[in-house]
Amino acid sequence: MKYTFDRVVRIIIFIATLIGLGLITKRLSGVLLPFLIGWLLAYLIHPLVKFIQNKMRVKYKLPSIVIALVIIFGIITGLLYLLVPMLTEEIGKAYTLISE
Repeated sequence: MKYTFDRVVRIIIFIATLIGLGLITKRLSGVLLPFLIGWLLAYLIHPLVKFIQNKMRVKYKLPSIVIALVIIFGIITGLLYLLVPMLTEEIGKAYTLISE
């Protein structure tokens, strides 16, 4: 593979672009993080929304999104309701063992 002037210039421009994007991302990470989290949540919830639209025959997307969010928050709340008492009990036991 020969390195022509055109090829070298393209490689240099590509590397400079990557470095520039990296610096911009580092500078704007505080601003971009909420958008990244929002995109990730939308990406993860989309299959559930499609399932609700198709199987439950919900005509519009907004009620499907609300139902999906209620289901997800209900699952998270249920898990926290089950796990927090166990964790507090175990932390209390660990504290008594450490203090002895």
